[in-house]
Amino acid sequence: MEFLGDAVLGMIIAARLYEQFPYAAEGELTRMRAVLVCKNGLLAIALKWHLSPHLYVGDGERGKDENVKSASIVANAVEAVIGAVFLDGGWESARSLVLKGWADLLHDADQADTRDAKTCLQEFTQAHGFGLPEYVVRDLGADCNPRFEAECFVNGNKAGRGMGERKKTAEMEAAAEACRQLPDKAV
Repeated sequence: MEFLGDAVLGMIIAARLYEQFPYAAEGELTRMRAVLVCKNGLLAIALKWHLSPHLYVGDGERGKDENVKSASIVANAVEAVIGAVFLDGGWESARSLVLKGWADLLHDADQADTRDAKTCLQEFTQAHGFGLPEYVVRDLGADCNPRFEAECFVNGNKAGRGMGERKKTAEMEAAAEACRQLPDKAV
């Protein structure tokens, strides 16, 4: 369901962005779509739908607040719901669900900074003569429970730290923290 929902969501969002911004460049539309369907976008929808408390997960996956601990599980569940709606009600039902759920995000799609944190940090460091940021990633998890910690260094100094279920996620969090710490605010 998640696989199908991801494809349906991507198509619906792509079509709406194309309609909404007919003169935008392909690269800009691609970046807007990426922001709307990324994990944070999916989590915003899961929160709006009050989805997390209704997911069946093992006892260890649920926090004291009854919400699922893993952001990835919750984000994947949003895609699975979209896939299920598509199979049950067809294209128009799925389209209606997505456009209603993403209405606020779509309204402001052209206002969002579509650069990711690593890109923002790299642009900042290069503009200020610091060279490329460097990342040191440590694997803290086990096979069944991956967990990574990343530290970001700018000009040889530790600038940010991040955690994630994937190396890329940990690096993104470290870059975002580094951007918040920099004097001219890269993001």
